[in-house]
Amino acid sequence: MRALTLMELIIALVLFSLMILGIANIEIFCKHAFMGTDRKTRIMNEAAYVVEHMSKYIAKAVGDAKDFPVSDEPIAGCDDITRVWTDYNENGVRDAGDMQIVYCFNSTSHTMDYYPGFWTWPEPFTDNPAYEILSRNIIECISEFGSNMNYVDVNITTCWNASIPCGTVDNPQMTIQTRIAMPMVSINATQ
Repeated sequence: MRALTLMELIIALVLFSLMILGIANIEIFCKHAFMGTDRKTRIMNEAAYVVEHMSKYIAKAVGDAKDFPVSDEPIAGCDDITRVWTDYNENGVRDAGDMQIVYCFNSTSHTMDYYPGFWTWPEPFTDNPAYEILSRNIIECISEFGSNMNYVDVNITTCWNASIPCGTVDNPQMTIQTRIAMPMVSINATQ
């Protein structure tokens, strides 16, 4: 019967340890890569949802050069605001049956809120019970109107956790930019 020497036992333990460490590193790398990809996908979906929501309702804007459909008139609690007159009764003309919607970005709470269908705004604005929070992880939102007021450029930056510094592997950030056309907005005023 042959016995193992101490040297053979040590070599076997070292080789076995290297094999276990290699497998553990592969598992850690895969888990880290999956988490990073999952977080990026989630913030991309969240930003895409906000942009798609804005596109759906801003595209229904109605107005002309005399009666602009969009406004960025400030409201307390909103760092970036987009007010839009929408063709609520879907007759293609701006009239008393149309309503204004608001997209409000608050940098303190990192939220993008949507306030649907009001003819007048209740005061205070933040007590409005009919609003919807579209996102809770936006770190920047910039809405700019075209010179002829028939499109809106939107730039939204989201982060996995907006309350801590963004742009790391564990806390990725993403920016989406788009131009939302308002096809029912005329750049010519009717007489």
